[in-house]
Amino acid sequence: MASSRGMSVGTRVLVDSLYLASVRYVGPVTNHTGIYLGVEYDDPSRGRHNGTVDGTTYFTCVTHPSAVNAASLVRPKKVIRIISVLEAVVARYRCTDPADLEGALAPAPASDDENTQAQSLSDQDSQNMHVLTSSEQQVPVDFVGRDEVARRFDDVAALRGAFVPDANVGYACEPPGSLAAAAPNLAELDASGGLFSDWWVDVTPIAAELVRLETLNVSRAPLMHVPTPAPMTAPTFATLRVLVLNTCPRITWCGARAICASCPQLEELHLCANGWSTLQLDGGEELAPHTGVRVLNLDDNALSDWNDVAVQAHAAFPHLVRLSANGNQFASVAPFQQGCLASLESLLVGRNALADWACLDALDTYPKLEEARLSDNPWGGAPATVARSAAVARISRLARLNGSTVRTSERRDAEMRYARAVSRELAEMVASGTVKDADAALAAAATSHPRYAALCAAHDLDPRAFASDAAAAAAGGGGVGALAAELMALRFTCVSARAGETRPFEKRLPASTSLHKVKAMCRKMFRLEADADLRLFAKAPGQPVPEPLAHADDDEDLRGAGLLEGSEILVDETE
Repeated sequence: MASSRGMSVGTRVLVDSLYLASVRYVGPVTNHTGIYLGVEYDDPSRGRHNGTVDGTTYFTCVTHPSAVNAASLVRPKKVIRIISVLEAVVARYRCTDPADLEGALAPAPASDDENTQAQSLSDQDSQNMHVLTSSEQQVPVDFVGRDEVARRFDDVAALRGAFVPDANVGYACEPPGSLAAAAPNLAELDASGGLFSDWWVDVTPIAAELVRLETLNVSRAPLMHVPTPAPMTAPTFATLRVLVLNTCPRITWCGARAICASCPQLEELHLCANGWSTLQLDGGEELAPHTGVRVLNLDDNALSDWNDVAVQAHAAFPHLVRLSANGNQFASVAPFQQGCLASLESLLVGRNALADWACLDALDTYPKLEEARLSDNPWGGAPATVARSAAVARISRLARLNGSTVRTSERRDAEMRYARAVSRELAEMVASGTVKDADAALAAAATSHPRYAALCAAHDLDPRAFASDAAAAAAGGGGVGALAAELMALRFTCVSARAGETRPFEKRLPASTSLHKVKAMCRKMFRLEADADLRLFAKAPGQPVPEPLAHADDDEDLRGAGLLEGSEILVDETE
């Protein structure tokens, strides 16, 4: 069989670093010098002819026999040979003479020039390595630990994990069985950035070779649409637990589910950055649910309909425990629907468009939800401390939020602060005449603040205390009552370089104290200039990094600015 640069008929290649194809011809072309490769593209519209040029048939297309523009004749320098998983693994992890691989890899015959160059390189390797000094004298170099490195990496058979990203990998091995013989213990394979184009033809043969494989990453592969159902002859990944298919935009949700059907033990599925805006099936296909998948990662897609995601994810994976959908376009989250995502314990929806506080109440309806990521959402422009406090107060079973544990003290403070804020809101509703009386206000709270009554009971707060504040406000008392008299313990620390050394101080202030008054107090206590422009930063208990209060208006009170009991306020001067 003719060959050039390791190419032969049937070799899979990448043309112009962009287009997948198969070699159908290697040889001369009339009226041209040198060797050409005849290729049939995976995309039948990519080529210029069907293998016949100027009346001469050099080859016929196999995959697209009726296509008129599926083929081209190209120079060997324009193509990259797609290699097997076995070749990539051996090249990376086996430190041996290439001649030792001949039986396993069966490379195409090399030219005389290539053999001469290889012999020259081999001769050079047999000599001591050296470097040149500034006077161009050769100084020998001895590699410390080289034998140990070679010993550790020489035995591919002992490998448990192989990392071969961006290695032009596109199929398992040739001949069949050679990968199984060379790496029988491989349990983890990262072939991301490979050139797999057909899941059933290129990827599933890996299952027959690596019978202990537990983790497979084929992200960024140009995988085509995955037809369903799977071919009857397609092998299954009998032991695979984790599958990563990130940045594979040609795969649809339906195709991903079909792939899962070939992985009966699958537990984790990662489908990030595939450009999906919906999880609707392609044309009403009915696919059996996969009861083993517990973790689904849909980060960085373009999903915006929560109901679509919840229904489709549950239909596909009814026992889902963790759903990650960071970096999408959700503007709201719907309440729990009976039976839908009933097992969900962790929901990560950071970097979305959630702005309505009612989303938190909706999340509280999920019966097993204990962990959430809600950071980097608008939340009406509220600072992160306010958003965190609201989430802790309104989601009753939350144990971890944004990657950190919700402590008992944090929950107590957040719930009491929230209950008092609701009480103040109800007082304002009654005082302004928005509702006719306290009973109407409580009825409204049952809808807009469903946890209010339970939180008042849990913390010995009177759910009707707002009535007296409403009466005081109506009588012109400005709302002075239980809410206005609430005291908050705070610690103040001056970090201004111009202030020199100053001692921090602690003070209990009414939660209704405005930031304007706080700044005036700080100027006096830290002996700053009367007209000094101050910047305030708040660090809640347990929070490692302070956050600026630049969002808050000076007329806003401590409670409205998001400060919690025990917070530290850092005081600085603007330049």
